[in-house]
Amino acid sequence: MSALFKRIDTVFLEVTDMEKSIKWYTEVLGFSVRWHDEENGYAAIEMGKHP
Repeated sequence: MSALFKRIDTVFLEVTDMEKSIKWYTEVLGFSVRWHDEENGYAAIEMGKHP
């Protein structure tokens, strides 16, 4: 990573199927869900020590 950046805080990904995407990130990659707002269609996935 360049000297300008020390870490990446947030990355937003648009998906077509939220439930299927959450299942893939949790079951295949082993991440956990920090929060999931079903009404507005948002979720935060924990990746190491950063959501």
